[in-house]
Amino acid sequence: MDNPVFSFFYTLADLIIANMMTFLCCLPVVTIGAALAANHYVTQSIIYKTGGSLIRTYFKKFIEYFKHATIVWLVQIFVLAVLGFNMYLVLVYFNDTFRNILIVLMALFAPTFPKL
Repeated sequence: MDNPVFSFFYTLADLIIANMMTFLCCLPVVTIGAALAANHYVTQSIIYKTGGSLIRTYFKKFIEYFKHATIVWLVQIFVLAVLGFNMYLVLVYFNDTFRNILIVLMALFAPTFPKL
């Protein structure tokens, strides 16, 4: 267990399991926020070696973060829908030059939006 190679592969296996649980919990779209929040917590506990049982911790945090993370996720979905509709309007209703300028501006400013 003290071998660095075995330690690396155990950590890698834990990360793969955590991401597979997150993928399964993200299948119903409403639970994506709670799944990502629980995955973030479990990933930190794997990296810093502070956690216990991976699956038990994941679902405990999933339930704990469900209400708050779902509200935040629904707000993000709404903002993404508005931005997607704006992109649709730009692509359909503007001429090529103005459309290209707007697409470049959106690409430049997209990384500045805060992560919720």
